[in-house]
Amino acid sequence: MGAAIESQRRRTAVHRVADQLCNETCSSRTGPCSGRRRVFSRGLGVSRPTLRQTARLLEQEQILSVRGGVKGGYCVRTPDVGAIGHMAATPLRMRKATLLETYDALELLLDDVFRSAAEISDAAARDAFDRAAVEFSCLDANRSESVPPERALLDEETLFLEAVVVLAGNPAIELMIRILYEFCLGETGERAFRDRPERIQAWRHARNQIVEAIQRGEVEQVVSLEKRRRETLSEWFDEGFADGG
Repeated sequence: MGAAIESQRRRTAVHRVADQLCNETCSSRTGPCSGRRRVFSRGLGVSRPTLRQTARLLEQEQILSVRGGVKGGYCVRTPDVGAIGHMAATPLRMRKATLLETYDALELLLDDVFRSAAEISDAAARDAFDRAAVEFSCLDANRSESVPPERALLDEETLFLEAVVVLAGNPAIELMIRILYEFCLGETGERAFRDRPERIQAWRHARNQIVEAIQRGEVEQVVSLEKRRRETLSEWFDEGFADGG
């Protein structure tokens, strides 16, 4: 009984210190190490074992990194949003969320993010989107023969969606979209496009139309084109389920 109480007390201390360090690191910049372990443990009023547990927890959350050596210590990190989306999609799979349920939720967010992206007038943000558009448009031309065309298409689509959500500039929606998209991508694989070159061509053409409409700032056109594209994909999903795919 005493061991269980002590374990719970330490777990509570770990999470308390984790919250405190997280708040501090969120206001810091990535780079220099934040301090030595001994200094941290004294400043936070916890034992060094508790601090080590806290550091491991924050390492898993990609908020902190631990460096050894004379100049080492605890260093601030910026979590990779894509990696977080990948990890967060796992509970959806474990809870048996269906592809169509997740896709429906994703659609609601995409309406807002594509509208916001088309409305952005900041020149630097638009220049960054234009550079990203060049990058994902060249993936197929530069792909290795060992990479199937449907795989290249999904890689392009991932970069395209990343560019749109970054342009839209809403971190909360960006994270939710990445989580849901990661789940949908993992569940569908390439089956909607495998051995269907006409679909790949049609999808790229539709995406290019959306990119051009975003670049022109044609908000309603962007929303309409993206909605039409999703309706087409839903039809392909339905065909796949009907065929037992």
